[in-house]
Amino acid sequence: MPGFSAPTTHRVILPDGSVRWHLWSDRAIFDESGALVEYQSVGRDITDRKTAELDITRKNDEISAAYQQLKKTEDLLRQNYEDLVRSEQALRVSNERYRNVVEDQTEFICRFTPEGRLSFVNDAYCRHFGLDKATCIGTQHTVDIPPDDLLRMKEHLAALSPGNPTAIIEHRIIMPSGDIRWHRWSDRAIFDKNGAVVEYQSVGRDVTDRVLTVKALHESNKKLNMLFNITRHDIISQLTVLLGYLELSESRGTDPQHNDWIKKAEHTGEVIRDQILFTRQYKDIGMHPPVWQNVYVCATGVCQAGGYSKVTIDPRLKDVEIIVDPLLKTVFQTLFENAGMHGGAVTRIEVSGQITPGGFDISIEDNGTGIRPEDKEKIFRKEIGSHTGLGLFLAQEILAITEMSIKETGEFGKGARFIIHIPKGMFRKPGTKTPDNS
Repeated sequence: MPGFSAPTTHRVILPDGSVRWHLWSDRAIFDESGALVEYQSVGRDITDRKTAELDITRKNDEISAAYQQLKKTEDLLRQNYEDLVRSEQALRVSNERYRNVVEDQTEFICRFTPEGRLSFVNDAYCRHFGLDKATCIGTQHTVDIPPDDLLRMKEHLAALSPGNPTAIIEHRIIMPSGDIRWHRWSDRAIFDKNGAVVEYQSVGRDVTDRVLTVKALHESNKKLNMLFNITRHDIISQLTVLLGYLELSESRGTDPQHNDWIKKAEHTGEVIRDQILFTRQYKDIGMHPPVWQNVYVCATGVCQAGGYSKVTIDPRLKDVEIIVDPLLKTVFQTLFENAGMHGGAVTRIEVSGQITPGGFDISIEDNGTGIRPEDKEKIFRKEIGSHTGLGLFLAQEILAITEMSIKETGEFGKGARFIIHIPKGMFRKPGTKTPDNS
């Protein structure tokens, strides 16, 4: 006997354009001959239920996919972890094997991750950078490098590859005290099996003295070439004048000005002699590398050798060494002589020093007449002075080799005061290997 068919679910587009889900039960009605007369349908709107069912189905699919992805990630993490464990074990064995050798080295040795975290340091590295070996492992050690050098350092490390894992670089480092030091580093990149950098191993040393020496020698050679050209020109000019006066003297021997010309010729000869003597002094500048010299010992030695009894030297300068051309004694000798020759009634010359924000200043001060304001800069020129004016020019050139400077700051009528400025990194306490500018 005919009855209702199984319920069917389908979507219906309503007159307003919205789509709804319906559930219908349909029944066919037949006449006595079995012909279809009509249908009877009973339905209801199940859009909310159907939407919820579809949302649950979608979420189940997402959860299933996420689970599969999580399983893959877990397998990958497990594999990476096993690789890391093997790498750490290999590194541990390697570190133990070479630890005793490494600790005896005077070079700075460290290992660090690409993020800058230290995994190994030797004693020399800790002493140089002031680190505590017990607490610095696992922490980031940020080294202050000037911007230009920092860019070169990044390019240097980025260029390391499995096919070219090592390279050498020299660059500046700004120490915590503010000193600028030159370092030479040999860096090796350590890679995993996929070619990714795991660690860097670096071996370095402080090469500041060598860099400064090379730079000083280069500067001194430039100054020598400049001076020899100038002096040669001056000598030729003076000789021309001398020959001219002598020629006049010979041709006009009975002239009343004969004696005057002869005197001028003699003076010109003296000038030539002084210039040649100066050239002999100047040629020694930069011939030997700059060395660390005790300021008190050097100044005292000059006083004893030259008999400068009016000079008083501050004993605290015993605690100061500067890296300078070996002709530093010539600088003190020039300043002491100038005070006696041009300072008038000088009865006292005092040598002292003090730390300044920019480095260290040595003061040589007398109680003579002093320098006129308009002459304070002129006195360092080659042609200025009561005689040839070469002494202060020479002193200035000697100091400039290691980036030191000299100027006159005294008050005219109360005495001259010469200040020698030593930049940071160029002075230290006796017995130390690195500058102490605290």
